[in-house]
Amino acid sequence: MNGWRIATGNETDLEPIIAIEQRSFKCPWERISFEAELSCPTAWNYVVKSAKAENRSQIVAYAFLRGVADELHILKIA
Repeated sequence: MNGWRIATGNETDLEPIIAIEQRSFKCPWERISFEAELSCPTAWNYVVKSAKAENRSQIVAYAFLRGVADELHILKIA
């Protein structure tokens, strides 16, 4: 997977995440739902970034997961 990396998602990633969300789902989440997941202590949020020119990266995928009791739930993946 040369040129790709997985990173923890954060607020600075919201614009590209929302753009992917709107292209991927008929009923996309609103920004407030992503913000709630980013601030949730039992959530794991990841983005996949691809390398671009000039040392920049582009978000090409994301996953939002939530730990509930002894289970891990996939809330969103695109």
